[in-house]
Amino acid sequence: VVWRNADGSISKGMAPNSGEYMAQTIAVPDLATFADLIASLSDKPHQTLMLGEFKGAPDGRPFLVLPEARSIEHLGLDPKDPATKQAVLGFHVHANGTPMVARLKENTAFGGWLLFDRDAVDGMPDELAGLDRDDWLNAMDALLPGFRNARRLILPSTSSRIADNGKRLQSSSYHVFVQVSDPHDIPRVWGQLLPKAMVTSA
Repeated sequence: VVWRNADGSISKGMAPNSGEYMAQTIAVPDLATFADLIASLSDKPHQTLMLGEFKGAPDGRPFLVLPEARSIEHLGLDPKDPATKQAVLGFHVHANGTPMVARLKENTAFGGWLLFDRDAVDGMPDELAGLDRDDWLNAMDALLPGFRNARRLILPSTSSRIADNGKRLQSSSYHVFVQVSDPHDIPRVWGQLLPKAMVTSA
């Protein structure tokens, strides 16, 4: 979400995520399919993309994604009961017959694609902020061997597509979507990435 402050400056932040959503799992096995999916979202402002998946989601059928509190309410569970935390997990059936799931980390899993957000932010060391795209890909490949040759889609970031009086907010920012060969290995790699970044030269 991007907004203008009282002093005229521009700020951005996370959108509220307390709503209820209709979702559908879509298989994206290759780069061409992923690019088509991204393109299809460009003229659908009411839709968004989740790179992971909900465990046990019905194949091809729409389902409801609810905040945990709303799921507890629909299921008639006691929010103060310690057993409720476990009971709300997984898929259930809404009163209208639609499959529903609570928007909880425990209900989700990594998918076959990851997003890397390349931003030159305030306070970033000059040697990192000044990397061009080719140098940045090389730096990422040093952190994640094979990154440079992985299937990927590079798009302008949200900020770089917003203009204020004709000037883009961040002209050098972009999003890199990378296909992952083994999503189950992501938590292990993610846990090692920050320590490795601290000792890896750009």
